[in-house]
Amino acid sequence: MSWKALFKVPLSVAQSVAHKFVKFLKDAAITNIWLPCCSKTVEWEKSRWIHAKDKCTEFS
Repeated sequence: MSWKALFKVPLSVAQSVAHKFVKFLKDAAITNIWLPCCSKTVEWEKSRWIHAKDKCTEFS
């Protein structure tokens, strides 16, 4: 059964709602997961004097 048939709405409405829901999930993940994790990683790297060039250097 398709989502369109389940909600009995036009396909364009179903697609619009699905698109908005996916955008909401993406924005929530960025705000609540990615950015806090990224900020903590940046703080951790700064506290250990790790620079961008250090992350590109190959270990020997």
